[in-house]
Amino acid sequence: MVKKLLIGLLLAMLLAGGITTPLLASPAVDIGAEATDRATFFNPARTVIGKDHPATVAGITTSIDIWAYSNMTSVIVGTFYTTNGDTLKCRASQAIEGTITAGSKVTKAVSIAVEIGDYIGCYWVGGAIEADLSGFAGFWYVTGEYIDPGDEAEYAVLSGDAISLGGYITPPTAPAITTNAATYVAKTTARLNSIVTDDGGEPCDVRFGYGTTTQTAANFELYDTKTAWVENTYTTGQHPYVDIASLVANTGYFYRAQIRNGHSTVTSVGEIEFTTLVDFNPPTNLKAYPGSTTVGLTWTKGVGTTNTMVRYSEVTYPANETAGTHAYTGTLGSCTITGLTSGHTYYIVAIGRDNGNYTATVEVMATTTAGAVAEDEPTDPTMPTGWFQSPDYTGLSGLPLYDQMNDLFDAFELPRASGWFLSAILGCVVIGAIVFVISRHPTPAVITLAVSLAIFSLIKLLPLYMMAFTVLFIIGVWQLGRES
Repeated sequence: MVKKLLIGLLLAMLLAGGITTPLLASPAVDIGAEATDRATFFNPARTVIGKDHPATVAGITTSIDIWAYSNMTSVIVGTFYTTNGDTLKCRASQAIEGTITAGSKVTKAVSIAVEIGDYIGCYWVGGAIEADLSGFAGFWYVTGEYIDPGDEAEYAVLSGDAISLGGYITPPTAPAITTNAATYVAKTTARLNSIVTDDGGEPCDVRFGYGTTTQTAANFELYDTKTAWVENTYTTGQHPYVDIASLVANTGYFYRAQIRNGHSTVTSVGEIEFTTLVDFNPPTNLKAYPGSTTVGLTWTKGVGTTNTMVRYSEVTYPANETAGTHAYTGTLGSCTITGLTSGHTYYIVAIGRDNGNYTATVEVMATTTAGAVAEDEPTDPTMPTGWFQSPDYTGLSGLPLYDQMNDLFDAFELPRASGWFLSAILGCVVIGAIVFVISRHPTPAVITLAVSLAIFSLIKLLPLYMMAFTVLFIIGVWQLGRES
C-alpha cells in the first residue's frame, strides 16, 4: 500500500513539474574546443584551425579561451570558413596583446566577426599550445601565417586531434538606420542619403526604396524601385547613399532606407520627400586666371545640373560636349587646365550636364602669359668683398650652442644674422675688457680686440671694416685718456 502511494506521489510530482529530467550539458564554448590541460602540444609558426564545434550562430566573437603548453607570443586569432574541401579562407582576425602564459586557461577579449558554420583558429610565433591526439573532430594546419582577412590556403588535416582554443559569440541585435535629406537634386538625378545609427554588433547590408508614391515602413516593397543590397559593408556611424537617375523633371519622390544583419531586417522610421527641378541651366560666373602654361577656372554650377564639363581649343570656342579638348568633368566649381603653351590664346567653354543631357555652353577667353626673355633676365649680383660682407652664421652649424643661440634669437623675434652680428661685437668687447682688467694696460686690450675682430670677420660674422673702425675708435679714446 505504501509502495503504491509513493509511486503515485512520484507520478504526480512529475506531471506537475516538480521533478525534471536532466538535460545534456551545453558546450563550454560557442566555437572551437574547450581550453584545457591536454595530453600533448602543437608547435608554432603554423596556422591551425580547430574542427570542433563550428559556429551555430552569427555575430561577434567577443572573447576567447586559450591554454598554452609553453608561453605563446605574437598570437593572432581568427575565424575561417571552407571554400573547397580542405581549402579555408580567413573571414576576420585580431592580434592578441601580450604573452599567453602557460599553465592555465587564459581568457582574452576580442571582437572578431563570425558567421554560421565558421571555425576558429590561430597563428603564433613562439611557444606551444595544448593539444590532444584523439577523441575529437581534428584540426587543419598549414605552415606559415594565413590569418589575415581574405587569406586562403589548402590545409593538411590531423583527424581526431584538438587544440585548446575556443570562443564565445555574442549574437547581433536589431540594426537601425535613419534616412537623411536628398542632395544633388537635379532635373533627372538625385542622391539619397542615410546614416547607420546601430549596426547591432556586425557589418550590415543596406538598400533604398523610392518612388512617386509615399509608403509606410511596412510597405517598403511597394516602392516603385528598390536598389540592390550593398552587403557586409556598413557599421554604426557610416553614411550609406545611392545616386539615382532617370527621374522625371518637376516631380515629387519619396524614399526610405532598409538595413539588415544576422538578427533582422529593419526599415527607417522616417520617409524623405524631394522634388526634382523643372529644368537645368548652364554654369554661371565663369572666370579665367591665366598663368604661363596653365589657366585656372572658377564657375557656379548650373541650377539643375549634376556635373560641369570644361573643354577648350586654340581655334574657336568648342560648340558642344564633343568639340575641342576635354579638360574636366565633375561636381566641383573650379579646375586648372595644365600643359598649355606660353603666350597663346585659348577659347574655353563650360557645359552643364545631367543624366547624359547637356546645357548650352558658357564661354571665356584666356591668353597665357609670355615666357621670360633670356636677355632680360637679371644677372646674379656679385658677392660683397670681405670689407662689406653680410653676416653668414651658417658656417657655425654643428658647433656647441649653435642651435640654442638660434632658438634664443627666434624667441625674441630677432633676425638670426643680426643676432650673431651683435653677439660677435659683444664678444669682442668682453674679450678686450677681460684682457684690460688682467693686464692693466690698454695696448694688450687693443691688440686682443683687433685680433678678435679679425677672427670674427674671417668666419663671416663681421665685415672687415668693423675691425678698422673699432681699432681707430679705441686708439682715439686711449689718446684722449692720455691727454686728460
